[in-house]
Amino acid sequence: MPWGSKSLRKNFSWALNGAIFYVFSQWVLLIILAKLGGPTIAGRYTLGLAITAPIVLLSNLQLRALLASDVQEMFPFSAYAILRLLTSLGALLLICGLTACLKFTLDQAVVICLIGLAKVIESGSDITYGLMQKHERMDLVSLSKGIRGILTAGAVGGIFWETNSLIAGIGGMIAVWFMVFVLFDCRHLQRILGSPPNHMPWAKMAHAGLASKVLSLTKFSLPLGMVSMLMSYNTAMPRYLLETYHGEAALGYFSAIACFTVACTIVPEAFSQAALPRLAKYHANSLESYWRLMGKLMLVAFLIGMAGVVIATLGGSELLRFVYKEDFGRFSHILVLIMLLGAAESICSVLGVGLTAARMLAAQLPVLAGTLIITTVSGWWLIPSHAMEGAVLAAMAGMVAWGMAYFWILRIPRDVSSLG
Repeated sequence: MPWGSKSLRKNFSWALNGAIFYVFSQWVLLIILAKLGGPTIAGRYTLGLAITAPIVLLSNLQLRALLASDVQEMFPFSAYAILRLLTSLGALLLICGLTACLKFTLDQAVVICLIGLAKVIESGSDITYGLMQKHERMDLVSLSKGIRGILTAGAVGGIFWETNSLIAGIGGMIAVWFMVFVLFDCRHLQRILGSPPNHMPWAKMAHAGLASKVLSLTKFSLPLGMVSMLMSYNTAMPRYLLETYHGEAALGYFSAIACFTVACTIVPEAFSQAALPRLAKYHANSLESYWRLMGKLMLVAFLIGMAGVVIATLGGSELLRFVYKEDFGRFSHILVLIMLLGAAESICSVLGVGLTAARMLAAQLPVLAGTLIITTVSGWWLIPSHAMEGAVLAAMAGMVAWGMAYFWILRIPRDVSSLG
C-alpha cells in the first residue's frame, strides 16, 4: 500500500471531519461579517470571491484531482508542482489586471486583489493535498484544512472586530494561510516525497525532460481547468447579476443564506473526494464495483439534500434569525429554494468526481458551457424582476441540466465513450 495509507472508511471519516471544520469556519467567518459589518460588507467579501474564483480555478487545472487519480504515474509530482506555481502566478496577475480595468471602487479593488493573493497561497496547499490524497492520507488533508479554517475565522473575526476593516481582516487571512502552507503542508509533503514510490524530484530529472512533462500535463489538464472555470461561473453568474441589478446588500443577504447549502453538500463532497482514488481503480478494473460505489455516494447526496429541504420548510425563518439577524427571517422561502439547489449541487458534485475518476475529461467541457448559457439566460430573465428568487431559480435550471448530462455521459459504454 502507499506510504502510511488509511482504509477507505478512515479516509471517509477524516475527509468528512476536515471538511466540516473548514466549511463551518468559513461559514462562521461570513456570519461574523454579516453580524458586525452588515449585508453590504458580506456582499463585498462575496463579490471578491465570485470575481477571483473562476480565474483561480482555471489556473488550478484540477491538478489535485489528476494527481490523486494518477494511478499509472503518467506525470511526476515535480511537473504538477511547477505547473501549479506558473499558473497561480499568472492567475494573480490576471486578477489584478482585470480589477484595474473594471469599474470597481478602491475598497472593492483592494479586497479582490487580496483575496486573489490568498487563493494563490491556497493553491499551493491544494497541490500538496493531491499527493496526500493519492497516498490515501486524507487525515493530513483534513488536519491542514481544519487548522487553516479555524485560525482564519479567529484571525479575520478578531481583526475585523478591532479595526472594522475588511481589508485588514483579509490581510490576516493571508498570513494564516501562508503559515499553514509553510509549517504544515510543506513539512508533510517532504515526508511523502522521501518515501517510495519515487516521485522524481526536480533535481533528479533533466530540465528538457521535465519541461516536456509540464507541457504534456498542461495540454492534458487544460480541459479540466476550463471545466472548473465554467463550474465557477455557473455558481457566480447569478451573483454577478444580482449585484448588478440589486446591489451589494442583496448579494450579501443571498450569499449568507446560500451558505446553508453546505449542509447538503459537505458530506457527499467529502466522501467523493476520499473515494476518488478508489473510483479510478474500480473504473479501470471493475465497472460493477465503480457503479456500486457511485450509487452509494449519490444516495447519500439525495437523502441529505431532502433532509435539508424538510428542515428549511419547517423552521427556516427561526433558523435564519438565530444564525444571522432578525431581518433575515423574512427570507425563509429563499432558504427552502437554496436547500433544493444544494441537493442538486451535491449530486452533480458526485457525478463530476465520477467523470474525473473515469478520465472523461473533455466530455465535461461542452456540458458546462451549455449549463452556463442556461444559467445566464435564466438569470437575465428572472433576476431583474424576482431578485433572490430569480437567482436561485436560474442556478437551479443550470444545475438540473448539468446533472442530467453528466449522468448520461457516465452511462455511455466505456468502449464508446473512450473514443471521445
